[in-house]
Amino acid sequence: MEQNYPEPANPDTYIPFVLEERIFAAGEPKLVTIRIVNMLGQLVAIPRAVGHPRGSNVPVLNLRYTEPGRKQAYWDGRDLQGQRVPTAVYFAVLQVGDQVEYWRFSVTAPRRRSRIFPFFRRRGDD
Repeated sequence: MEQNYPEPANPDTYIPFVLEERIFAAGEPKLVTIRIVNMLGQLVAIPRAVGHPRGSNVPVLNLRYTEPGRKQAYWDGRDLQGQRVPTAVYFAVLQVGDQVEYWRFSVTAPRRRSRIFPFFRRRGDD
């Protein structure tokens, strides 16, 4: 797995990973799963594949890959119920066959404009 971007996730992020040629040495496709878990190891979300032959937006859950190379998943910062996750540290867990790899990353809440102070324009910003 490679560094997710943006980091910290605000709130969505892309998760790049590489499937090396050696894991395809037997010529068989590999099942890949990526899970987002919290600090307690509880499942939070399943990211979606980007550019997979079955199409984009396919969950990376026992997803079959037939060739090596750099791949990518996308997570929109929402949990399994569709709610935005709180600011915290999360882990991306990549599983290919019996091999498991973890990547730690942070999620920050999107910034909102203050409701206390109105938006002021500077002169010349018309």
